[in-house]
Amino acid sequence: MIGRMFKDSCRISPVSLDELANIFGVGGKTSKYNPLWNNINILDNKELLPDFIKYSLQDSETLWNAVIQAQQHYLDDFKVDITTVF
Repeated sequence: MIGRMFKDSCRISPVSLDELANIFGVGGKTSKYNPLWNNINILDNKELLPDFIKYSLQDSETLWNAVIQAQQHYLDDFKVDITTVF
């Protein structure tokens, strides 16, 4: 939908996800991004797809954990709910 704001972790801290995980002391990612995953045909690639799924899940979990820690930090120290500010 045009006009809706996209909420991104860069709004919390304009750093990479690895750095964000380090800043908030959460377990980070264990594998690096593979540029071969940029092809939509990866969905048919039985060798690359499992690695992509594993990477995507750890990426999501790392982001979730970092955002939870960020939310707690901003609530405790600044009384700001980061889900309500853009």
